[in-house]
Order: sequence, then C-alpha cells, then structure tokens
Amino acid sequence: MADGDRDELAALIRGWTVHFDWARESGATSLRRRGAPSLPPIGQSANASTVSVAAVRDETAPLQRAASPATPPTAPVSAPAPSAPKSVAAQAAPVAATVGAPEVDRVRATPSPPTAAPPSSSDATALFSDPKPIWGPVTTSEERKKSLALIEDEARACRRCRLCDGRTQSVFARGNHDAELFFVGEAPGADEDRIGKPFVGAAGKLLDRILAAMRMTEDDVYIANVAKCRPPNNRPPEPDESMACGPFLERQIELVRPRVIVSWGRTPTSFLLKKSESMSRLRGRWHEYMGVPVLVTWHPAYLLRNPDAKRDTWADMKLVLEKLGRPVPAGRSDG
Repeated sequence: MADGDRDELAALIRGWTVHFDWARESGATSLRRRGAPSLPPIGQSANASTVSVAAVRDETAPLQRAASPATPPTAPVSAPAPSAPKSVAAQAAPVAATVGAPEVDRVRATPSPPTAAPPSSSDATALFSDPKPIWGPVTTSEERKKSLALIEDEARACRRCRLCDGRTQSVFARGNHDAELFFVGEAPGADEDRIGKPFVGAAGKLLDRILAAMRMTEDDVYIANVAKCRPPNNRPPEPDESMACGPFLERQIELVRPRVIVSWGRTPTSFLLKKSESMSRLRGRWHEYMGVPVLVTWHPAYLLRNPDAKRDTWADMKLVLEKLGRPVPAGRSDG
C-alpha cells in the first residue's frame, strides 16, 4: 500500500473511531447501515446487518495498527480531544459519503437541552418571550405601572403587522393596572382610534352601563384589546394580526395579574383559549388562561345588534361577581 493511501486510510479510521466513541457516549448500542432493520427486541440476537459498537472497534483495531505509520515511542500520535467529535466527523464526512454513513440507533438516550437562538428585533414575539431581561423583575404596583408604560411605548411604535399602516394611533388600555377584573376585547374602532382608549364608542358606553349595573367603575377594571390598531372598516383582526399583536396583551395580563378575565366575543376567546368551538357553546362557562379563570360572553357590539342577548351577558356578569366575592345585585339589567 502506498504511503499516501496508508495515511488516508489511517485518518479515516481515526475519524470513525472518534465517531463510534461519540455514538456510544450518546447512548447508542449498535450501528446499522442505511436501510437496515432496527435493533431487535432486547434478549434476541442481532441479524447480520446489525453490529455492535464494540465489535466494530475490535475489527478496526488491527487494521488501524497496520495502516498507521510507525512512530517513535517518545512521540505517540495523540488521540483527538473529547470535545472534537463534530469537527473530526465533519473532516471525515467527504470520505465517508462515498461508502455510506451509518445510522445511529439511540435507546433511551437523554436529548441535550435545545440552545435558544438569540431574539430578533423583527420577530413579533421576541420582545415578549422572556420579559425579565427587558423590564426586570416586577414585584410592586409602581413597577408594574412602569413596565406597562414601556410596553405601551413599544405598541405605539409597533410595525409588526399591516394594521399599523392605517392607524391614527395605537390603543393600549384604560382602567386600573391593579384591578382584579380584566376585560379583553377585539380591536379598536373609529372612536378608539381617534381618542386612543379602548371601548369609548357605542359599545364602550354599553360596557360602562354594564359596569354600573355591577356596582363597579373604570377604577375597578382593566380594559384592553387583542389588537392595538384599528383594522380597516372595523373588521375583526386576521389571525396573523392577532398573533403579531397578541404578545402585548399577554404581557399586560401577566403584569396586571387579575383574578378574573372576561373575554368579549370570538376574537379574544380564540386567542386566549385556542378553541374553535362556537360562542354559544363557550359562552357562560368558566375556562382558564395561564391559571386565571376566564368567562366568555358576548361582545358589547354584538349586544347592540342583538338586544335579546343582553340577559345572557348579565347572567355572565353575575357569575363574575360571585367569583370575585362581590355582592350580586338583585334582578337583571338589560343595559
């Protein structure tokens, strides 16, 4: 065998030896060629296409000794460092590709924890996946208020979806950031887009009457929408728009820390609960979002078009009052 061929063969064997060591340390019990059957059940012998890692090492050891050039005892060839399997395997890959790389059967191998990619400023959820590095730990009412103000600044400058092109301004929230009750709506309308607060139009006036019937005011609740910018012609937000804007709402809920959430209508219900059932099936029942009880009910705009549904919403608001431990007014209110 020519010296060049011997060196190439020795390098290939060393590369595969490192690969076998890496496979064994990763939990592999055998190697098989592409297309070969899987490992036999425990207790049965392997077929001819399945060989053990130890056997491969035993078979290649004499060949490695024969192919390796003689070296003085004082200068042995040092084995690759344990941290180098990937680089050595990568060097051997062009040669291994000509004979077919083995597939490794992993049995009860514990996967390594995934490495998180650094957040991208263009990612719609990057700023909200781990808020602590951005806003710091939040423990007091004042800290929550400051954190909400920072998120509102983000929403004001947000351009993560097409809704930003038609807005006059973003619409973040109104109410008390220390409230026990969190109302979640759909998206701003024309009045909200002009004034900059949610639920200030006709639907908002009905909501205020519902609050009055509950013996509550704006200071007792926190009100926000899934979408912070007005959709064209007051249409519901598209799913991709809700996904782009939704992290603002998620962070609002996390900071306000309500005891109860009321979901007004289909859009917030789909976003919070990830359910596709009809409103008639979901309404009037308790659900849960991140451990917080959620009651689904009709949107005030729907009540304006369907006055008969007001009695359903009033029954739902009584459930909310009971959950909060507040007095439930006698009779009913049609708003």
